[in-house]
Amino acid sequence: MRAPRPIDPVKRELDEYFEGRRRYFDLPVDLRGRSEFSRLVLEQLARVPYGQVTTYGSLAARSGRPRAARAVGTIMNRNPIPIVLPCHRVVGANGSLTGYGGGLHVKEQLLRLEGALFDGMKRSGRERTRECRGGGEQTVAEFRRHEAESPVWAPR
Repeated sequence: MRAPRPIDPVKRELDEYFEGRRRYFDLPVDLRGRSEFSRLVLEQLARVPYGQVTTYGSLAARSGRPRAARAVGTIMNRNPIPIVLPCHRVVGANGSLTGYGGGLHVKEQLLRLEGALFDGMKRSGRERTRECRGGGEQTVAEFRRHEAESPVWAPR
């Protein structure tokens, strides 16, 4: 019989996540050594629920610097533990998939796993819309209005 190794809980929780059996991580996260703003952003990021998305601008605002969306993007790029700190749940202001250290194809797969992926962007007349996973559509204007009302968004 062997004693559990420190990595065992991490592996178990990640395996459960990828099997679709885990929506929240119970792992301790040490953000010491990060700037105050970076810690605030990552703490806010950890609050974005499974299956939902938020924007860089919204994270910036909830972290006390509403004009720092680009700085939030840099913090996401330097995320020390992606998936546990779910930077894949952060999208552009218009709802588009943008930047991910593992590649956009990985971000897309993670959002698809969580049921938060939009099937695509398309044009409908003069107004851009997104097809949501459930078959509905939402205009970019609706997305922005909803994002202003509720900083975390789930596809309908």
